[in-house]
Parts: sequence; C-alpha cells; structure tokens
Amino acid sequence: MLAPAQGTATLAAFRLNSRKSEPYAISWPDSQPKLNSYDKIALLKHSLKNNHEFEDDADVLDGTSGPSQHDKIAVMPGGALDIKAGFLGLDQLIAAALGFEKVRGSALESPDFGISGLGTTLTGTTAAGTTATTLIASAAVFTSDAIIGDWVRIQELASTPNVFDQVRKIVGRTSTTQITVAPAWNASGGSDPNAGKAFAVAREFLHTYECSKHMHGENFQNIMAGVWGTAIGTNAFLTRHGTLVTWNGWKYEEWQFVFIRKLTFKLDAKNGLLVSAECVPAFHDLTNSNSQTRDTWRYVNGTQAVPASGSSFMVYERVQFPDAVFRLAAFSTGTALSASHNVGISEIEITIENPLDDASQTTSSGLYRDEPTRSEKRKVYGSFTLSRHKENTRVTQFLNESNLMASLTFTGSPITTGTVRNNELKIWLRRLRLETPDTSIPGVGVVPEKHSFVCLNCDNVTGNPAGMPTPTVGDGIENGPIIIQTRNQFPFNMFMAQNHENL
Repeated sequence: MLAPAQGTATLAAFRLNSRKSEPYAISWPDSQPKLNSYDKIALLKHSLKNNHEFEDDADVLDGTSGPSQHDKIAVMPGGALDIKAGFLGLDQLIAAALGFEKVRGSALESPDFGISGLGTTLTGTTAAGTTATTLIASAAVFTSDAIIGDWVRIQELASTPNVFDQVRKIVGRTSTTQITVAPAWNASGGSDPNAGKAFAVAREFLHTYECSKHMHGENFQNIMAGVWGTAIGTNAFLTRHGTLVTWNGWKYEEWQFVFIRKLTFKLDAKNGLLVSAECVPAFHDLTNSNSQTRDTWRYVNGTQAVPASGSSFMVYERVQFPDAVFRLAAFSTGTALSASHNVGISEIEITIENPLDDASQTTSSGLYRDEPTRSEKRKVYGSFTLSRHKENTRVTQFLNESNLMASLTFTGSPITTGTVRNNELKIWLRRLRLETPDTSIPGVGVVPEKHSFVCLNCDNVTGNPAGMPTPTVGDGIENGPIIIQTRNQFPFNMFMAQNHENL
C-alpha cells in the first residue's frame, strides 16, 4: 500500500506557456507545455487550493425551510508558493510578474550569450550544410571539446527571427568547423539555418526582465515595432501565464494558466533570500500526464552528471545573505550607483504587485475565471532596515521627497572555470521615494532605522537612471520603476519559442 504523502518528498516546477496561436482558452488542458530541465523551483511550501463556490435555493419560497437544490457557480483556485531563492529557478516567475523579456527587436536580445566553455565569448557565421543536427562554421572556431554541453543560438535579425532564432544544446564536436546539436534545427517550428547566419555559443546567460503595460495575452505587434512585430505575424501571442506542477511523493497536481498576482523578495541574515509568489490559476488537474516527468525537472547541462573538477558548471546555488549588496543614492542620469553608495542593511523586502481582475466570469469561461488582466497600475514597494540609526541622511531625503535610485545585487560563485562571470541576481529600483521612516526608540538597547518606500515610473522629466538597463522602446513596455536581471545557466528567452518545450 502506498504510504501517505510526506512533505519532504515534494517537488515543484513552473514554466511559462511560450508563444501560442491563442493567448488564453479554457479548452486547453492538453496544450500545456511539458515541464523539463531548468523548470524546478526550490519550494519551501505552498498554499494552493482549488476553491469551489456553491449556491443553494434557500431563498426560494417553495414550502420548506431547507434548500432542496445546490448549484456549483464558480471554480476559483488560488494560493502562494514560498521559495528558497536560487540563481536558477526564479526566471520564469520573474518574467510572469513583470511581463516582458527583451526580444530581438534590435541588435540586443535577452538573454545575452556570454562566456563559452572555452572561457571566452564565441561567435561566428554558419556555412552551407547547417541543417538537421549539424552546424558548420565558416571559420575554425570550435577548437576544443570544452564547448560540448554549451548552447548555440542562431541570431537571425533580418528576415524571420521567430523561425530562425533558435537555441540548441551542443552534444558533440566533429572538427574545428563542425558541431552536432540537439534537437534538430527544424524541430517544433524551427528551420534549417543553412549558410550566412550569425551564431553565438555560451554556457552563461544574462537575462533582462522589464515591466509590460499589460498582463493579458498580446500579439507582439501590440508590444513593440521592428522585425519581431512584423515577422511573427498576427496569430501568435506573448502570454504571461504558466503551468505549475507539484509532486508530493505519490501524486501530481497540475495548476494551469497560472498568473502571478504578487512576487515578493525578502532578505535577512537568518533565512537568506526568500521569494513568495501569489498565484492565480484557472484549473487544477490531477489527470493530465503532459507534465508528469519529475525526473527531468532537475538542472542539467554539459555531458557529465557532475561538474568538471574545479568548475561550478551545472551547480544549483542558493542565494545567501552575504551575497547581497544594497546601494541607495539620489536619482541621477549622469552618476551611476557605485561602492560609495553601499548601505549596510539588516533586512529588505521588495514586492511587485499586479492588481488582477481575477474573479470575472463570462459565458465563454463558464464556471472558470476569464483571463485575468490588471485592473489597476502595477505597484512596486517595499522596506529596508538598518540595524543602527546613526545619521539623518535618509530621514532628510524623506522630508524633502527626494527622488532616489537603488539596486540590490546578489553575486554567487563563478559559472565557468577560469572566468569572472558569476551567478547574479540584480534588482534595479530605478526611481523611488522613501515613506514613513521609523526611528522610534523601542526601549533600552540599539535603536534601529526602518524605511518603507514606493517605486515610481521614470518619465520624460527624470529620464533614465545612470548605469541601469534602459527599457525596450515599444508601445507595450513601461519606462517602469523596476528592472530585474539574472546571470545563470538558463539559455532561453522566456517568451520565445526556441524549442525549449522539447528539451
């Protein structure tokens, strides 16, 4: 007989639904993405519940004091995930909360392909014969087997990037000009690159997540102009919902069309970085076998089960308190944050809130909620604490209603042996104002200093803060209050179909 579920056996994974021909539909239970490598999250606990609402006919005058009939009128699941943050496992939740990751609308795309297994940046151009599972370079750039396990991206900008802009794992090296990739280039809507396409190879990737104006499904043409807006066509959407699956030791639970209402980062010395994600799913499914492959959720890369000696390649690393640096300064378009702006905090909390209209039902959605959309502006706010109150700088900034800028950066271990590229998580607070400083005296002992803050969009008056990423230009992108960057081993753009679904 199977033993009762034990919390210690629980696993969880989350994946955004990549580009689809329809952004949201109640009839999609078989179209959820298959969760696979790089989707695992470091779950501490969850409070997801499948809420059913009923109505009885007690108010009908039918000669009896008790109801004679009950009707189910709504299915509204919801709850939260509590996560022990790692440098891997947060990207998809961040993307779902902010709503956009840079795509190839210009020469810049997220993720930025950085250092390869050779310890350098490796780029080149394809030659004839780059078809099926082969990439042939026009020059001898594949000089070592160290690139096996890295990822290669065809960087097409001129014609149809949604077809050619594919990412594949390098699984073999035939010569200095030829490698083998998996899956094939033409898998799942891709196309054989053939000759003349630029490519890049890397094992570490810098992702940039920005604030979208909306949270519902949108066509790329509604978000940004340029090649992507025209080449991708009108029948494919960028979606901000995902699939969450948990395994509790004896059964799977699949939560479908999951939106992130609120994402909170909380750092203190005792717990390190904790992340809470308040979820708004549409369905709770115990029977769909599409994502029931927990053995593949783990983080895998390279050709070995363990990293090479002296390398942190493939290592899942937690985000700890000593990894953090917090900087705070007056808002400036000319002077970037630096070590001179470091502030020693004892704790900090940052919340991204999407006030979602998540209880609407239509004749199309029936018992279920219609696609949630933001009913109010996105809110970004938080607080931080200094262990000792010893100066009035921040209190004066509050009294003067000063525009400030800040960053919270976590730096982990090197991703690739012999390089200076480390795991990173960077939260850029582009414009903020302090609220309600608390320097009250609690009694005998040290007096702490606590500040709450609210983040504000940058505008034409304030401009872009120096040293921080500049938002993508587009009708659907905000010059928002926050941008989040991650540097890790995740090779895919969260909103692009790069055959992530099949890996």
